Amino acid sequence: MTDFIKNYLDQLTSQYPATKDLADLAARFELLVSDVILRLPLSVYNDAATAIQSIYAHAHSEKVISELKKKCTSEEQAILDAPIQNNSVLMAYDFHYDFDSQKLSLIEINTNASAYLIVDQLYKSQNHEGNPWSDPLAALKKSFFTEIGFAPHSNNCRVAIIDDHIKDQRMYPEFLMYKSLFESWGLSTQLRDQDQIRTQDFDFIYNRSTDFLFSDSKLAPLKTSFLSGAPIFSPHPREYLLLAAKDRLIQFAKDRISKTIPDCFELKKHTDIDAVWANRKNLFFKPLRMYGSKGAYRGSSISKTAFDRLLSQDFLVQEYCPPGTYNDWKFDLRFYVYTDQIQMACARIYKGQVTNFLTPGGGLSCLAFV
Repeated sequence: MTDFIKNYLDQLTSQYPATKDLADLAARFELLVSDVILRLPLSVYNDAATAIQSIYAHAHSEKVISELKKKCTSEEQAILDAPIQNNSVLMAYDFHYDFDSQKLSLIEINTNASAYLIVDQLYKSQNHEGNPWSDPLAALKKSFFTEIGFAPHSNNCRVAIIDDHIKDQRMYPEFLMYKSLFESWGLSTQLRDQDQIRTQDFDFIYNRSTDFLFSDSKLAPLKTSFLSGAPIFSPHPREYLLLAAKDRLIQFAKDRISKTIPDCFELKKHTDIDAVWANRKNLFFKPLRMYGSKGAYRGSSISKTAFDRLLSQDFLVQEYCPPGTYNDWKFDLRFYVYTDQIQMACARIYKGQVTNFLTPGGGLSCLAFV
């Protein structure tokens, strides 16, 4: 274990004692956090903030929502029509930034972004201050209590944190951190597997499920509860449909609402597949219904056989915007957001084709905007 990891874990377990008893804590974090501090121009932060505000306003306009409803499935229509007033905590906007061209490119929008508390602790362990956001934990608390305010019993709120087989998740330590944090805020909090929870026992559910629409039949009770408006879910499926579903990027690019959004289209709907194949080296292919980098292909490395197979599937094709490079590392940028306001940001540095946490020295990294 490096001195950096040891120091980080000492501070983390001091702040969140519930993590101390995890036997594999060091193994979980050795590839997850990095001591690199990536320095970027302040203009990158400002451009990201402008893009986020523009996208949020556009996605939540009545005109855009009305147009979206015309294209929806009946399942999605029900979600958009649900009596939901709250937003979603812990959204994330992921960007690539190229130092040479100074180009900032939006790669993906996420609901239920992980690692916020881990990154906050990373900044504290590095004694790194002076970034253009306020206290991340204070901002986080404000966002959660804004959401909890929509619950009927917000003054005596019962909170659940849910995910699929929650104790088996790589981010299980963070779930323990959230439980401790919520309890320090006076919130009764329990961890629950998403398919085992009795929703009527809770007023607010911090939702970390990656079944973003609760489509699995095992999650039918969650969907029923969400559609009824009780308990409060955050993040929730409606915000996913408005912002984070990958096909929203197609519409955002078409509407030209931000210079940071690369051109993109749905593969099976393109009128000239031969042209797509000829231009593949400048493209990136992502499954529309999967999260993260699962099932994604860099166009320059895709075979004709694999390409032909994609034609019958639901794939987003995006202009390839290479990740930034720092020494021998690649990196992307993650901005944690509530509504249209940045709460904190970090880099994720890695080696390989897509963002991963597989290389010693890589992982979540602090940013310095100068």
